[in-house]
Amino acid sequence: MFEFKTGDWVFTTQSGVWQIYRIELFKAFSPSRKALEDKTLVFAKRFIDDTGKAAFTQEFFSPNSLFPVKGEAEHDLDLCIKSHPKLYAKFLRYKPEPINTVFHCRVETPEHQSTEDIADMFPKDVEFTQSEAMKFVDSLGLKSNSYPLWTVEFVSRGTVLRDGYVRYVFNRVLEF
Repeated sequence: MFEFKTGDWVFTTQSGVWQIYRIELFKAFSPSRKALEDKTLVFAKRFIDDTGKAAFTQEFFSPNSLFPVKGEAEHDLDLCIKSHPKLYAKFLRYKPEPINTVFHCRVETPEHQSTEDIADMFPKDVEFTQSEAMKFVDSLGLKSNSYPLWTVEFVSRGTVLRDGYVRYVFNRVLEF
């Protein structure tokens, strides 16, 4: 696997040529391993689409879905930048908006309670790691071992990291 750094040009699973602007290392719970594991999120902004037209947007990716721009593609990119200095200057001024990340906990549909009733059980401004969120859901007696299930959604607005963990706040309860 390649070692990527901020400023690298990459191809992704989405069309176009992207430039990395942020890399975050953190720990997250792996349900399949039932343990914490090291994860990486790579934030990139798109310069041009596959047709060579400006296509500014941003996204985050796993490093496994990135491929370095090199060889003939790197030469073509350099030529594009030199041939379109105003477009490249505009790209350099483009500041991506913060990207939210979402974490879901599945819970058994409680009898005689609405999604609003369940939502009222959660503090609105307390930050949780994934593990802390799952423990808090368990502490409320919300089980996840039978059907039908609802989804408790937590969000990290702008992908907030502290002490090596993404920090989430409760967002909503969904009926699926």
